[in-house]
Amino acid sequence: MPWPHNVKTTWELDQRQGGTQPTEFASDLDTLCTLFGRGLGEEVAANAMFGQMSKTERMRFAYLHMDHHFRQFGV
Repeated sequence: MPWPHNVKTTWELDQRQGGTQPTEFASDLDTLCTLFGRGLGEEVAANAMFGQMSKTERMRFAYLHMDHHFRQFGV
C-alpha cells in the first residue's frame, strides 16, 4: 500500500518541534546505521501512530518507513 502524500508527521518526530534537529549528514547517517544495526531490545516504546507493536512489527515498519524515504529521495 503506498503511503499517502502530504501527511503531517506527529510533533514528536517533527524536527522543528519535538524531534531531533539534523546536524551533519555523514554523522547522522553513521548514527542511523549504528542504531538500525543494533536492532531493538525487548522493551520498545509504543509507536506514535500505531500504538504498541511487536518487535517483528516494529522492525517491518522501520524497514518500510526507511524504504519510503529512500524512494522519496531517489536513494
